[in-house]
Order: sequence, then structure tokens, then C-alpha cells
Amino acid sequence: MPVHHAPEELLFDYARGALNAPASLMIETHLALDPESRSHVEDYDSIGGLLLEDLEPEPVSSDCFQHVLARLERESEQSRQEQAGTSPADDQEEGAANSLLPRPLRRYIRSDLEDLSWRRVINGLEEADLDAGEEDGKQWRLRLMWIAPNTKMPKHTHKGTEYTLVLQGAYRDENGRYGRGDMQVADAGIDHRPVAEPGDPCLCLVLTDAPLQLTGAFGRLLNPFIRY
Repeated sequence: MPVHHAPEELLFDYARGALNAPASLMIETHLALDPESRSHVEDYDSIGGLLLEDLEPEPVSSDCFQHVLARLERESEQSRQEQAGTSPADDQEEGAANSLLPRPLRRYIRSDLEDLSWRRVINGLEEADLDAGEEDGKQWRLRLMWIAPNTKMPKHTHKGTEYTLVLQGAYRDENGRYGRGDMQVADAGIDHRPVAEPGDPCLCLVLTDAPLQLTGAFGRLLNPFIRY
């Protein structure tokens, strides 16, 4: 059971639809693994529904209802197309092949883990970039990180914000232990060196909006030459 939950402000922004696409995917994946965070979002949804009931009705155009029906029909047709040719048995096979990936992330990637373009970063660390694109004027970077057991990451802080969600295994840093379903949000106020625990490799979904800043004695010398 996760012990490090997404911050309340992130969950609230997700519930009211204020997050961009990569951050929403991160939260959706976290919610699939964390019942407590999921319960908070459900509470926010209920509160939002009650607030809507207290709003004074506003006049709408005469064809508003037809537009709503047309949109619902388009979304329903898109859903049918996505599910075409898929049976419950197919879904079980997909889940078995990618059991580490919660459904929101599995649907986003649409491929097996081994089919992604993995690259070696340092000894014991590989990563596969996922498409995040530019949002809010920032170049977000979304990636999966595979970390071998007992591997130590370079000591670093952050020029922006880094969201890390553990999908398998666990790691520790100066702030505690993070296992499957746990989420860590790190910014310039956090200087840490994550270390993967023994046992299973640590697989993480990581989202950043700016490069990292190495802080170790040797890392500071490398900062002018890298952008990670």
C-alpha cells in the first residue's frame, strides 16, 4: 500500500481539470495504484457536483443540446473504435504482458515495455522517453526509468519540478523509502541521491519540466556539459 501520496493540490487540480496532459497521465497512473489518493479525488468530484447544484442557471443557445449530443456520440464512437476487436481474454493477455503498468499508462504507451526505445544513461540505469510535448510554455519530459538493484543515482537537485512514480521495486533517498504506487515530488528545495533497493529492479515513471542539476563534487564539474 502506498505511503507517499500525491500532494493535495495536485489531486484537486486534477479533479477540476486544471492539469496539463503529461501531469494528468502521471496522476491517473498514481490513482490506479493508490486507493487513498483515489478517494480524495472522488471527494473533490462530489464537492464539485454540490457546488454546481447551487449555481444559478444560465441561458444557453437553442442548439446547445444538439451539440452536446453530437459530442457524446463522437466520444462514444471513438471508444467503440478503440475497443473494436478486443475481447476480455485479449485484455487479460495485455495485462499479463504489461502487469507492471497500470491501465492508464498501458493505454498511453500502446506497446510492450521491451519494445520501447531504451537507452543506457549510466551503469545500472536505462530510460525510455515517452511523448510529452510542450505544455504551458515548458518542454516537459516524460520517461520510464529502469534502475538495477543497488544502483546509486548521481546526487542532484532540480531546476524545476520532478514527479516520480514507482511502478516496481523501490528506492530510498534522504526523504524516505518509495515503493510501488508511491509518488515523490521534488523541486529546487530537495537535494538527494536515490538508491535502488536490493531485489527487483526499480521501474519508475518520471516527469520533469526542467533539467536536473548535479550537486556532487564531481557532478558540479559536469553541469556545463550535460542537459539531463
